[in-house]
Amino acid sequence: MTILTLVELSRSAGTTFGPSEWMAIDQGRVDAYADAVGDRQWIHVDVGRARASPMGATIAHGNFTLALVTPMFDSLVSVQPCARILNYGYDKVRFLAPVRVGSRIRLTAELARVEQRTAASGEAGVLVAWKFTVASDDGTRPAVVAEKLQLFLF
Repeated sequence: MTILTLVELSRSAGTTFGPSEWMAIDQGRVDAYADAVGDRQWIHVDVGRARASPMGATIAHGNFTLALVTPMFDSLVSVQPCARILNYGYDKVRFLAPVRVGSRIRLTAELARVEQRTAASGEAGVLVAWKFTVASDDGTRPAVVAEKLQLFLF
């Protein structure tokens, strides 16, 4: 893990962090996500039907894969000291390749830009844009590419 101060963060635009450790995608996690969000489309939860499909296996929901960015990123970078971090959203998300159950994924994060900001509460901070790439060990294309925004308050 890389620990960055505010000054280091501000000077690190263009720096790539990672990749993270591999994270296994298993059917139990996909089923739990399907239950939690109410998306039980067969390609995610019907192992037999998915095995007979062109995919050859069930696949993780795109939004589930995107949600896994958070724990993978948390293993790569920490900004300290920091009073709190606000999820500011995503500017762009693309699901480029399926993530098959039984595969593993990992994250690479590039610090794209850092801008001084003041939160609605009046707290000083920086808005950071990260370019995330999620790779799967069973594909040649990235599974997900996204630009995430975080507001670090100090």
